[in-house]
Amino acid sequence: TDPLAWKGPLPRSMNLAVPFVLQAPKQNWAMPYQEACEEASAIMVDGYYRGRRRFPIEEQDRLILSLVDFEKKTLGFYEDTTATDTARFIRGYFGWKNVLVREVRGADDIKRALANGYPVILPASGKALKNPNFRNGGPKYHMVVVKGYLPDGRWITNDPGTRHGADYVYANTILMNAAHDWNKGDVLRGKRVMIVALPE
Repeated sequence: TDPLAWKGPLPRSMNLAVPFVLQAPKQNWAMPYQEACEEASAIMVDGYYRGRRRFPIEEQDRLILSLVDFEKKTLGFYEDTTATDTARFIRGYFGWKNVLVREVRGADDIKRALANGYPVILPASGKALKNPNFRNGGPKYHMVVVKGYLPDGRWITNDPGTRHGADYVYANTILMNAAHDWNKGDVLRGKRVMIVALPE
């Protein structure tokens, strides 16, 4: 059976209790932090499954640097990891055996994952997200954690790219249009996919 399947009508709204992690915990946006959205997103999802409510700044910083080091050793790089590479380092670092990369054909694909209690990591064009809190219009490539949705279809996210990113709400059309995988840097032509780690 498909672990992301859902029978019957979807909940009108929901918001999973995913703790927020900023990719630059100490507001230092130099490397590697400006490239650490994938790591911060993974830490948030792992924290959710472990029942964490928050991460102190020092712990956020330590975990991000530890993940970056792990990726350098296992992938050979840490910048702009594809959905597949991100799923791979989540499995290796956190020990989650079942981490799915699924095509997103429409909003209901994400909603079904959330209805099952699974937060979604969504790769996206950072500039297409049009987040007013981003510097220079946003990064070329970005990842956010989608943790819920509102009755009008807007998405509730934890966006690690801004200190205002906890419970940040994106319009449905904005998020869906921005959702694309890395695709060797041609992000807007990348596949629309999501990463879902399943609890053991």
